[in-house]
Amino acid sequence: MNIKYIIIGIVCLLQSAGIAFAQPSFPALERRISIEVHEKTLQEVLTQIQESGEFQFAYRYGAWVEEKVSVSAKDETVREVLVRLLKNKGLTFSDKGQNRILILRKEKERSSKTTTFSGYVKDESSGESLIGCVILIKGSQGKGAVTNAYGFFSITLPAGLYEFQVSYIGYQTQFITRQLEESMSNVILLKPLSEQLEEVVVTGSLEEDLYSIKSLGKENIAISRLDEFPALAGEPDVIKLVHEVPGVQTAGEGSTEFYVRGGNLDQNLILLDEAIVYNPTHLLGFFSVFNPDAIKHVEFYKGPFPIQYGGRLSSVMDVRMKEGNKEKFSGSGGIGLLSSRLTLEGPLKKEKSSFIFSARRTYPDLILRALPDDGGNKMNFTDLTAKINTQIGKYDQLYLSGYIGKDVFRFFDQFENEWGNTTGTLRWNHVFSPRLFSNFTVSGSQYRYFISNIITGQETFNWESGITDWQAKADFSWFPRSNHEIRFGIQSIHHKVEPGEEGTNKIASIEAKKNLESAAYIGHYWNISPRFSLDYGLRYNLFNSYGPQTVINFDENNTPLDTTLHRAGELYQTYEGLEPRIGLSYQLMPSVVLKMGYQRNYQFIQQIRNSVTSFNAFFIWLPSGPSLKPQFSDQISWGVFKVFSSRKLSLNLEGYYKKLHRQIGYPDHAQLLQNPNVESLLRFGDGTSYGIELSLHKETKKFSSTLAYTYSKTELKIPEINNGVAFPAYYDQPHSISFVTNYQLSERLSLSSNWVYQTGRPVTLPAGSYRVGESTIPVYERRYGERLPDYHRLDVSAKWKGKMRTDRRWESFWLFSLTNLYFRKNALSIDFMPVRDRATGNVPDRTDVRPIKTFIFGLIPSLSYNFKF
Repeated sequence: MNIKYIIIGIVCLLQSAGIAFAQPSFPALERRISIEVHEKTLQEVLTQIQESGEFQFAYRYGAWVEEKVSVSAKDETVREVLVRLLKNKGLTFSDKGQNRILILRKEKERSSKTTTFSGYVKDESSGESLIGCVILIKGSQGKGAVTNAYGFFSITLPAGLYEFQVSYIGYQTQFITRQLEESMSNVILLKPLSEQLEEVVVTGSLEEDLYSIKSLGKENIAISRLDEFPALAGEPDVIKLVHEVPGVQTAGEGSTEFYVRGGNLDQNLILLDEAIVYNPTHLLGFFSVFNPDAIKHVEFYKGPFPIQYGGRLSSVMDVRMKEGNKEKFSGSGGIGLLSSRLTLEGPLKKEKSSFIFSARRTYPDLILRALPDDGGNKMNFTDLTAKINTQIGKYDQLYLSGYIGKDVFRFFDQFENEWGNTTGTLRWNHVFSPRLFSNFTVSGSQYRYFISNIITGQETFNWESGITDWQAKADFSWFPRSNHEIRFGIQSIHHKVEPGEEGTNKIASIEAKKNLESAAYIGHYWNISPRFSLDYGLRYNLFNSYGPQTVINFDENNTPLDTTLHRAGELYQTYEGLEPRIGLSYQLMPSVVLKMGYQRNYQFIQQIRNSVTSFNAFFIWLPSGPSLKPQFSDQISWGVFKVFSSRKLSLNLEGYYKKLHRQIGYPDHAQLLQNPNVESLLRFGDGTSYGIELSLHKETKKFSSTLAYTYSKTELKIPEINNGVAFPAYYDQPHSISFVTNYQLSERLSLSSNWVYQTGRPVTLPAGSYRVGESTIPVYERRYGERLPDYHRLDVSAKWKGKMRTDRRWESFWLFSLTNLYFRKNALSIDFMPVRDRATGNVPDRTDVRPIKTFIFGLIPSLSYNFKF
């Protein structure tokens, strides 16, 4: 054979082999690509895919190719990417061979069959349900759902193939594809970010941010921030995070109580697993009742409340306890200078039931007891938190939770004060169908306080007051379509209010009062279009008072006239009220959302206290009755949310105007405690509050910061106070600023700071005084006509993590905090005291009185050791 033909044959063989090796061994649709584009036309995206995959798309030009899309794919097949790109556009595709993919319009569907994709989203490592998790339908321009308070979601869609993006702060985002031919229920497990590589920084998508921010006046409190937030005495506190929300003002130096948008302390509804907490403070207000290790999720509302909440005018703080680890036994805790805590949790039956138990105690009393002469002083608190839950079949879940807390304060064996909260909740979740979720709740709540006064070893009086609630409620969520959710339910609370009982029979007690507060509601969330959503509803309230009760009748001058006796079970007073609520959200631009809302709220039970300081538990609750009509308010609010292009900076701006009706005031020198005729001292009027709230948040890999500013004004006008002239509420502080930062200095060390500023609180200063015997009586002219000096303080902290070891489960960190770094002497109060002679200590002239400023905090260092296993 001619050598020339042999060589030509070999060359041809090599060329054909080369062509064979160059071609993929699988169809074009199965080739894998990576692509990252944002807000580009569909035509540009298809061109970019062509260039990366060495094949061609064939399609007829139309308006759809100019639609802007975003897509992110890493090592995915062309088929998977096209499913997301062309979803809900009436298009389909097929592989025509020879590296050609044909895109064409779908034939008109013959069936309009709908299916429902529902289920739960849970933590993969612990089995905890995730509240507020966002499930988005890819390519649907913002359609999706958010998991409810039990981690449940439901989306009703036409039958077909869908891709869902499931995301939650602190967890890896997951993409799942489901072919929905029939209704389907899944449990979706998300992996915490701590299990990822350290270099990976994951933030939510722009679409996710805009979907989750549609609610006006809502804040999801990030519990994870507690580990780095500066902590007084080393004890992390959930309510201190609420203080950083624009529109929230603290009740005083170191206090955990707060005011919201012109409302008083008692106008905040605070819930622990759906049970009402009437006093959220420990240790005279320095700490809250919530053990941070037992808390899973906190939602805070200051705008239009979700329709299922009622009974308060200003805010709702909904605190949900952890359910307990369903996968393995674990624990956490902390040891500080003033307190220690321990939490244990684990499965009762793996993946089915679990428990959690938390305990906390302070020990200043133990330190005092070790001193040679403790003087009989005592100050401490103890609380216990527990919860168990179990899954009963596929559609039912039971939860049982409880809390017990107690504070004791004793001063030199002369005065003793005890107070505490007790709550218990039993809940049953039942899924009637993929579109109908229900929750049935029975809960109890009690708050009591006790005061005892002892002189020369003899008890001169003791006084006990409290309130006990029993509540039953049924809540339903119905998801008829993917863009609709209808919420409806009923609830009823039995109140037993005990304003005061004197145990030594030296002072008249106040008769207990019984009331039944009921409500029915219905609300509708409607995602009208990809840009516009509407959330509206109506709530009906009914408040009944019944005997046995002796009602005191007063004349127009608030002087007791006579009494009316009502026998047991007799209904003697009824109030009712309708609460319309509406919230609108409109996506003006891809990164801008506008929000507006209105709500009316009624409050039938109120706190009576004339102390402006937060460091006491001496207050009483009174229900509405013949002499005390319910308070109500109307609030209009608006907002703008903006995510900047880099997505490292976001802005939230909100404004409000609130009208407060039947607000309560007291005349000068009113004696509220131990007064059977306390209702004769109540004065009523209206109030107005308005303000603007701004929040800027920046987040990078190592640095995060939040700047919050509030301008607000709150005035009351009560005809019988201040000569009928309007005056500022005692919690009116026009300017409020907070600036919180966190910097990850290294893998093990992070630094945090929190600077706050507030306009000085209004005070009423005496214009003069007069003598009655040996007593000097101040004379007041203008109610809250002066102000304390402006308040500001800087707290800093450093968190040092222990070395991570893969061969053991123990994790730990040290938290060092400095409270009031630059030693600001913020005034708690200004008192006018007679001048004493420095040499003798006597008071030469009792009419010579001068102002004295009282402050609490200097520079306070603290150290705590925190662990997890």
